[in-house]
Amino acid sequence: MAFSDNQLIFAAIFLIAFVIFVGLAYRKDVKMTPNLSKGVWKVVVGILVVLGIFYLVVRSLG
Repeated sequence: MAFSDNQLIFAAIFLIAFVIFVGLAYRKDVKMTPNLSKGVWKVVVGILVVLGIFYLVVRSLG
């Protein structure tokens, strides 16, 4: 099932707003508790690797 143009526009705007909101919340949290956010980049890299592997598996099967 394909998405309509309006659904894709909504998804893009939602994604941009969500990333901005999460980024601002993260910056606020880092200022309050800097000790708890030392290895966050490792988690982000791990999530991106898992998503990349998932994408490659789905593309190879379909």
